[in-house]
Amino acid sequence: MLGSPAMAVSHIAAGTTVQLMVINEVTTKTAKVGDRFVVEVETPLSADGVVLIPKGTMGYGEVVTTSRNGIAGRSGKLTTKLLYLELAGVRIALVGTPANAGRGGNAQIAIATLGLTPYGLFAPGNNAKLKAGDVVTAALAADFIPQPHP
Repeated sequence: MLGSPAMAVSHIAAGTTVQLMVINEVTTKTAKVGDRFVVEVETPLSADGVVLIPKGTMGYGEVVTTSRNGIAGRSGKLTTKLLYLELAGVRIALVGTPANAGRGGNAQIAIATLGLTPYGLFAPGNNAKLKAGDVVTAALAADFIPQPHP
């Protein structure tokens, strides 16, 4: 019988982590729930020596919650989720939530503000943000098997 043996198709397993760089800053100063932001693959993903998801592959995240900064040094809070990568018209679902920007350090900010000025209770806190250039981690939600090109 003529024919070729079935070739094993390289794939990337669900749960594989991927490093993503934030392209546009997301801040509580301007972000609204539902706003999308752009990320791109920072480190390519390979299988069997073949790059399947190259560096620079674009992806998207979404703002889930946001609260602006307040008085007494209260920092803003920003919660986002990573949605998917897009490669050759195919969406690759992601799971992962970048660390909530603005978490941690709230007490230190309030104490420092109170100590520096007599108006410390009325001093605003910082806006929470994901800065352009920040690298965040996500994972593939399902196995990624590239589609053959005709």
